[in-house]
Amino acid sequence: MENGIYTVTNAEPRDDQSWLVNRFTDGVRTVTLDLTTFIGGDNEDKYFASVSDTDTVSYLKSGIPLARITASGKYGPYDPEASDGRETGVAGLLESQLRIEWTRGGLKYKTFSAGMRYMAVIDKSKLPVDTGEAVFEGLFFDMPNGDNTAAGGPITPLSAAAGKAVASASVDTLAGATDTGRSLMKATDATAARTAIGAGTSNFSGSYNDLTSKPSIPPAPANATTAKAGLVKQATHVADPAGETPTKAEFIALRNALVTAGQMAGA
Repeated sequence: MENGIYTVTNAEPRDDQSWLVNRFTDGVRTVTLDLTTFIGGDNEDKYFASVSDTDTVSYLKSGIPLARITASGKYGPYDPEASDGRETGVAGLLESQLRIEWTRGGLKYKTFSAGMRYMAVIDKSKLPVDTGEAVFEGLFFDMPNGDNTAAGGPITPLSAAAGKAVASASVDTLAGATDTGRSLMKATDATAARTAIGAGTSNFSGSYNDLTSKPSIPPAPANATTAKAGLVKQATHVADPAGETPTKAEFIALRNALVTAGQMAGA
């Protein structure tokens, strides 16, 4: 101690990559970590190689399963209990141990660029945290104990690309679906579907006569008279005159057709 000031120096711990059995060439991409997602919770002590109230520097362990945060596009630790996108699956594993600096206010930097391995043969049992039955993105195989002997067990695919079946989507896991939309897709009959969208039921028979508050239909007009217009019908056909000058009989035939159709008064 000098002038009442303590200086604490922590040696960098060894980067434990016992989880990594076999690298695939170029199987790493750069991602941005949201360091705030590694703090707190039951797994904090599993993420950090060393962290205490007196540490000003700590180290995130390599091999931490990472997952994408939907809203920000950054990455944090896979967490099946999360609700920010990190619960959907493992995007990759933190490639190397990462040095984190602290101040009195907390993290010196809240985001940090790091390498994320998305292809490898790993020993899943040696990852810093248990991933359960999570599906891995990219290309991952699990080789227990680093070999394929009877003691090690068979090689198991962890990702869809490696042959692991991906859990089928369900109504409840559809991104962007609203509560109303989910209820509608779950409806088992017409009544449930109407309830989901807030629609009422109807007992309308389909007959116009059963409607209420319908407009009055005016009565059909009467036949035409010499005094007013009205309904008329098509007159029967009258043949053309036989000669250039119509005869009296031909004229009467035309008149009678018009009278019968109601287009001319009878007298």
